Amino acid sequence: MRPKPPALSNEDIIVEPPKILCDRKFVRLKPDLILERDYVLLPQKAWDLLKEWHSEKGEEKKEVGIVRRVIEEGETKYLRVEVYPQIFNLTKVKENGIADEGSEIEIVVSKTSTIKELKEKALKMWELSIEPSQIRFWNGNNGEILNKNCELNEIILNSPLLDLSKLLVEFASPDGTFARDEAKKKNSSKGNSKGNSSENSKNNSPNNTKESAPILNIKKRVTGWFSRSKPSNNSESASSNDSKSNGKSPNNNERKAVENTSSKSNGKANLGGTCGLVNLSNTCFMNSALQCLNNTDSLTEYFLNGKFKSELNRNNPLGMKGLIAEEYGALTKLLWQGNNSTVTPKGLKATVAKFAPQFVGGNQHDSQEFLAFLLDGLHEDLNRIHDKPYTEVKEYNDISEEEAGMKAWEVHLKRNKSIIVDLFQGQLKSTLVCPVCSHISKTWDPFMYLSLPLPVDMERKIEITVVRFEDSWSFPIKYQIKVDKNGKIADLGAKLTGELVEGLKGKDLLMADVRQKSLIWSYLTGKDPIHNLRQETVVFAYELPKGSSKLIRTQVVHRKLLAKETEESTNPKRFEVMGLPFLMYFEENKTTGKEFYEMTFKRVKNLLDYEWKIESEGGELEFPFRITIVSAYCTSCGVCDKPNCTGCPIKCNEDTIPLHQSGHTISIEWSTKALSKCSSLANFDMIELHSSMKENAERNHCIT
Repeated sequence: MRPKPPALSNEDIIVEPPKILCDRKFVRLKPDLILERDYVLLPQKAWDLLKEWHSEKGEEKKEVGIVRRVIEEGETKYLRVEVYPQIFNLTKVKENGIADEGSEIEIVVSKTSTIKELKEKALKMWELSIEPSQIRFWNGNNGEILNKNCELNEIILNSPLLDLSKLLVEFASPDGTFARDEAKKKNSSKGNSKGNSSENSKNNSPNNTKESAPILNIKKRVTGWFSRSKPSNNSESASSNDSKSNGKSPNNNERKAVENTSSKSNGKANLGGTCGLVNLSNTCFMNSALQCLNNTDSLTEYFLNGKFKSELNRNNPLGMKGLIAEEYGALTKLLWQGNNSTVTPKGLKATVAKFAPQFVGGNQHDSQEFLAFLLDGLHEDLNRIHDKPYTEVKEYNDISEEEAGMKAWEVHLKRNKSIIVDLFQGQLKSTLVCPVCSHISKTWDPFMYLSLPLPVDMERKIEITVVRFEDSWSFPIKYQIKVDKNGKIADLGAKLTGELVEGLKGKDLLMADVRQKSLIWSYLTGKDPIHNLRQETVVFAYELPKGSSKLIRTQVVHRKLLAKETEESTNPKRFEVMGLPFLMYFEENKTTGKEFYEMTFKRVKNLLDYEWKIESEGGELEFPFRITIVSAYCTSCGVCDKPNCTGCPIKCNEDTIPLHQSGHTISIEWSTKALSKCSSLANFDMIELHSSMKENAERNHCIT
């Protein structure tokens, strides 16, 4: 029997040993792990079986399992395993506003938990019996209030708490007020007495988007995609209404910028619209789409002047209850108010994920797919048609095409009318001709985006190294072949055995995937599709001898002792693989060990750059190597189960070879004596390049 597999271990994907958080054992994982590459998800029963198989009888089963819960997300109640729950570090804030370091606790909760549940857990760990409404959270990094506008029943996924780790917890006084609010009121009253403008004293953080903010007159635009005018030191906030009231007409060659001394860029004035979006893991697909959409003047002005609020359609069954439009409007205001150099679009992302679970988390997605969902969501949230009538698609054959198009568009507008329709939707004419009666049918279909096919090369270049089957070694030759991307592996063989390779016509080939330069990883069948070959796949094509189906096939690798090893050592020897793999064939129950050694030597003697004589002075045969039977990837013996055996040898005698089926791997273990006499081992790796590898070049030699 083979030895039991080693004990299971998850140490390479965890940050620290398991610890007790919120009355349960929790294991913190390394960030950005990828499913199926770094870990797999298993049910409890499957995990228990694995632990049993990977542990010896009587051995204590180590608890290495990482337990995660299944959660529901979005309106569709999408089920998924929450691999990364939310972990908070909470610290009490004293009445004097200083953090109480001794009160620090750590809490793990699901992102679908409510703010109320988080507060209840914190109060339970602190052993406090007060209402959750009597505490509130502050960002532990910058001191901003987080749940001023949050409801207790709001889930963390849709709240400003998402992805934060450090929270400060402030407690209300007996009269229900908070000390920091009272202090702010006093400071505000002092500021007003000095004549400070209330507009300039407002906090422009993302959590105060519902407060009034200066609006940029987007019509005053500089020519050019990213052009921006320089603000003067005395520039003031201007709204679109200001330009109308002062009697000045819009000028396309100037823009009045917004200046605010509370800007996040070290007191320097920021220009409206020149604001970046923070990447939430791999959300560049979302940020690029949002930036493009926010530079659509008419749409941005529509959201900045607040007109969208009067057109919200919260009862549309196809919409998102107005939430998508509200979040996009809030984000637009932050981007254009001129007080932020960067904005984190967490609110919009969380709302999108609520209705489209495929966008949950920080994985990469298609930018066009996100933009399509966002435009559809904005359209339905802002659809001015609240009661959609029933309509039919009609053919207008008795009127002109212009009139037919207008009528079809009017039918579309009976059910769809929004700012998105006004700006982004158009109409396509589709003409169908019946092949039987030649009847012509014309329809006009609305569209919001067109998918334009990119020119795709249907051919693929594949490099193949051809190894000829000859009595003595000849260097393999690498060819470059163009084949149809939708073809099969058999097409590669047909190209080689056609006119490309001289002497291969009518011969059989066996294709193999070669890894690490020296190991045959797997064989390719003729039915395998070309597109399954990865770009980094190294393909070898081996010429087969006549009658190969009746012979035993073995794959052969070269090995040599590691530099620190000696052949006289009694300890298990360690080898390293070298050279190029090839195939050997012999007759079952007929070929002796001696014959196999002689056949192998004849095949590989050209690899040595000097002549080796196999007959010694005493008349005995002395080969520069020994042959052993190893596992497929040369990691252990291919015959016995001894843990220290690196390969059972094939003896050089008159006994027949003890192999009775194809597929075994044999190792040519070269002696240190034989290799030390070589001036170079380059022949072991030598591959010739065919002229197809380089245009207008003669055949070259290369070391691969």
